[in-house]
Amino acid sequence: MDDSSDTEWDMDPDENSEDNTKNELMNKLPLNNFYTILDKEADYDTSIQNMCTGYVDNKSPNIDTRREFCYKLVYKLKNFDGIKSQCSNIENEKYCDYINYWLGDQIKNHNYQTTDINLIENLFDVLSAGFIDTKCSSKRDKIGKDKFPKMKEFFDYTENLNGIDKLENTLNTLNGGYYCTYILNAVKSYNKIIEKELCMDTSCEYYEELENFKNKFIELQDSLGKKWASDMDKPCIQISKGTYHESCKTFKHTYGDFQRASTNNQHTGDSNSMIKIVTPMCVLSGLFFLSFILYKFTPFGSWVDQRISRKKKIWDNTEEEIYQLENPSFNDNEHSYKKRHNIVYHASVNY
Repeated sequence: MDDSSDTEWDMDPDENSEDNTKNELMNKLPLNNFYTILDKEADYDTSIQNMCTGYVDNKSPNIDTRREFCYKLVYKLKNFDGIKSQCSNIENEKYCDYINYWLGDQIKNHNYQTTDINLIENLFDVLSAGFIDTKCSSKRDKIGKDKFPKMKEFFDYTENLNGIDKLENTLNTLNGGYYCTYILNAVKSYNKIIEKELCMDTSCEYYEELENFKNKFIELQDSLGKKWASDMDKPCIQISKGTYHESCKTFKHTYGDFQRASTNNQHTGDSNSMIKIVTPMCVLSGLFFLSFILYKFTPFGSWVDQRISRKKKIWDNTEEEIYQLENPSFNDNEHSYKKRHNIVYHASVNY
């Protein structure tokens, strides 16, 4: 059996089909569709190759890979009108951001050095002004930064929230469940960063993207909630460490890995209160049942009866004494009765 046959046997058709379904669903979203089109390979003519002269450092490692990417970038920029024609649902002002995050991702994946990054950015600036927009330039404050993957992650989440919200169909379907899971994972990723206080202010490289995602989610959560899959909890976003958005108080949400927030405690308060009520009732019921068994079927019952009888006599006597102390007339009547009795007695004796 040849190598190609072995490869066919090693492939998992179900896994391959699942990946294809995910790709199809994600490509319905404008941003991901744009990335897919940019990633397609093409044949590069001599004129494109000549344009890369001077924009690739010949001393760089993996020089052939560097040149290949330069050819690809030039080709995509020169044919940008054709790319836009396949993305009619993207607003013009977003193209510059979209291609910048794609460019930054390519540079990160190819492990470019600082010199290479500067050359690529220079080439991009020259071509983008002519083929994309005169105001479009490379995002030098983002591309090549250590935290660029986080920038792109939350930029993508934000744009894809928009894309999912604009889908005409409800998310209460099998495929819709995939989009719900995507949003749940996005919020979960955001909440972890907020809970661990990893990105608190503008000194954090991806703070802008993080804030944009939070604001976009809050803006769209009512709209997305109307389409949401009925069998899935809605995500609940944190505003700061330990504090969730106010909407979490009124709707059924899922909070991800972190459940120490005050709002979350309110969410689980009803169940905790129920536990606090049920537990003592169960204990009391058990004690009552045990006492009944001991009373009916052991000497413990007769002992209890004796104790009750003695306590009752003591209590009756005590009540009588208290009554006498509180009612002096009762004592006087009692004494006068005795006096009359004695007078009668002595009279009978004298007779």
